[in-house]
Amino acid sequence: MNQIFERKKEIRKRIDALRRRKPAEWILEHSRRITETLAGQPFFKMAATVHTYVSWRNEVDTHALIQTMLEQGKNIIVPKIEGSQGALVHARIHSLSDLLPGAYGIPEPTRVDPSYDIREIDIVLVPGVAFDRSGYRLGFGGGYYDTFLKQLEAQRVGLAFDFQLVEEVPRRAEDEKVDIIITENEIIQAS
Repeated sequence: MNQIFERKKEIRKRIDALRRRKPAEWILEHSRRITETLAGQPFFKMAATVHTYVSWRNEVDTHALIQTMLEQGKNIIVPKIEGSQGALVHARIHSLSDLLPGAYGIPEPTRVDPSYDIREIDIVLVPGVAFDRSGYRLGFGGGYYDTFLKQLEAQRVGLAFDFQLVEEVPRRAEDEKVDIIITENEIIQAS
């Protein structure tokens, strides 16, 4: 178990360093290519409700995508870390102005509707530090998305830059996969 933890830690450190070195223009241009590829997929066009992470620290940028989806009339659900145990809760937003820096400085919704039914979600855009071609992802270490994904039957899509693809993500039994990974250069059908 300790060996898996150490391997995950090393990959996080290496990929995070690569990501932080990328200039803002590079991140925006490559993010645009990724999100345009996503937007062109039939499964995405048909989706009424999309759960998406809100990007920060040089992740694949989702801000322009969120704005576009709002303009298209899609229901946009975003996560929020809440409580002392760090539970992941979810809220529908109607504008990017509904977001403020929250836990860890990540933009989060200002209000959460506890009655929101996550089973209505068609697609989940999943963040990750790294992904492998089998669909396994390495998150930031909190386990928030693994717990969340276990509750859903929605299509799971990882958005990543090419340099975030690794040979194999070290994994434990509780780690959840994504179905598709979209990078600036390819679409990987993982399942």
